[in-house]
Amino acid sequence: MQTEQLKCSLATPADMMRVFEWANDPGTRSNSFSSELISLEDHISWFTNKITDPNTLFLICSGADGFVGQVRFDKKGDNRYVISFSVAPDMRGKGYGVKMVQAGISQFTKTVGPGQVIVGYVKETNQASMKIFQRLEFSQKRSGEMPDAFEFEHTY
Repeated sequence: MQTEQLKCSLATPADMMRVFEWANDPGTRSNSFSSELISLEDHISWFTNKITDPNTLFLICSGADGFVGQVRFDKKGDNRYVISFSVAPDMRGKGYGVKMVQAGISQFTKTVGPGQVIVGYVKETNQASMKIFQRLEFSQKRSGEMPDAFEFEHTY
């Protein structure tokens, strides 16, 4: 991976099962605020709503090695978005996390425009995601909204 450029495109119905498999991966579930497995029925409803929601930018990122993961931005107020991301299970540990989030943020700012506050919430046990936000120079504090979590924030 090392210097490869990643491309992030809008999620489509063709991505539904890929995202479902990523979401139910044990590593993803353990780092999620809700650790229960997701039913296919619930996923179909959620995914269909997310890809059609005008307040959500849902991106699938890929590179020369294939699909790398997903980055999602959900609007939570004027100029404020919550970022969620996950690296595909078979791409973890290969250095894709920072580049994927950078590529997602780049696409986000092209789509939404500058001056947006991006906020991410990370469980205190999820060291990999915390390192990604730290490397991207997000400010960090204990979350007042999520127990046992940190809140990361940056304006782009």
